[in-house]
Amino acid sequence: MVIARHLLLRGARPVVCLVGDPRKITPDARTNFDAWVAFGGEVRELAVGGSLWALTDAMKAAAVVVDALFGTGLDRTIDGWLASVVGAVNDAAAPCVAVDLPSGLDADTGATLGVAVQARTTVTFAHTEARLLTPNGARLAGKVHVVDIGVPASVAAQVGSSAKLLETSDLAQWIERRAPGAHKTSAGHVLIVAGSPGKVGAPQLVARGAMRAGAGLATIANMAERCERDRFRTFSR
Repeated sequence: MVIARHLLLRGARPVVCLVGDPRKITPDARTNFDAWVAFGGEVRELAVGGSLWALTDAMKAAAVVVDALFGTGLDRTIDGWLASVVGAVNDAAAPCVAVDLPSGLDADTGATLGVAVQARTTVTFAHTEARLLTPNGARLAGKVHVVDIGVPASVAAQVGSSAKLLETSDLAQWIERRAPGAHKTSAGHVLIVAGSPGKVGAPQLVARGAMRAGAGLATIANMAERCERDRFRTFSR
């Protein structure tokens, strides 16, 4: 309701699809629900177990769908009729923006609780959350934007964020530009000690990653009888 109200003030024409009984919403939600209605905002109520026509019809004309169905407190599997609601959101032609995390994503583990919304973008608050960086969470969240909501820096320092996201620009400032006459050994030498006999794939991936990250030379030291030579030296025993 808050998002819809701000969008309306900015000239958009939002429609709120309320899943469930409006008489059972929390006091904070009730305050914003009443404010939205007072603004003349449109509300389409979806009775649990009923038709999804009001939702699917609204999404046909939508430029974007905002997923605020469930929050971080979800601790049960989404199934039955609610799973159909999530499925309808995923079937919409318009891109989906999730609030905090895609509905259906476990806030602690990043696992899917039955079904989950597939978002194009997720807007989360204060800090990047680890659940959005797991393979499944990253797949469902899409592009993640971290938004400041006024959490004091002192609180953040005391509690600590659950994850830190490094971007290319963060790493670029740590790597100095190479001189035209630089030798490969002057750009850093990485030694990878890994790989049991017949298991050389992982160390080769690490070596390639080191080269991609800017190392001038990467060396694999392992126990394999044979290792593919691919732009890095290999010592076998």
